[in-house]
Amino acid sequence: MITHKKLPRVSPAVAAIREKAAAEKGQLFNQGRSLRSVKSPKLEPYVMPSTEERIEALAKAQTTERVIHEKERAEITGISRTSWYRLELTKQVPECGTNGKRKFWMISDIYVYLYRKTGSGALPHKG
Repeated sequence: MITHKKLPRVSPAVAAIREKAAAEKGQLFNQGRSLRSVKSPKLEPYVMPSTEERIEALAKAQTTERVIHEKERAEITGISRTSWYRLELTKQVPECGTNGKRKFWMISDIYVYLYRKTGSGALPHKG
């Protein structure tokens, strides 16, 4: 007796997204490029803020300059450790310092990063 496995049902929206991705992958393959060679225009390296930017970010956040560690960085940014690590590899986030094995950031760097990323406030990219 032959038993058939039930195939999972896929919504039309998911099917359309999968078809579009397959078509784009096929176009890239036909152009002779791999998927890894395609760079997103959004990937810009993080530029260290000027002193004025740091002061303005701290004033907007109503805090003073201090060192923060991983747990607080994740709470402020809402970005998981793994995702942050991936962004670090592409130099899109502020560099961390280390104290032994423990990573730390200046809180002004984190707030400047957030204000630049969200586009909120008067913190233009001065780089």
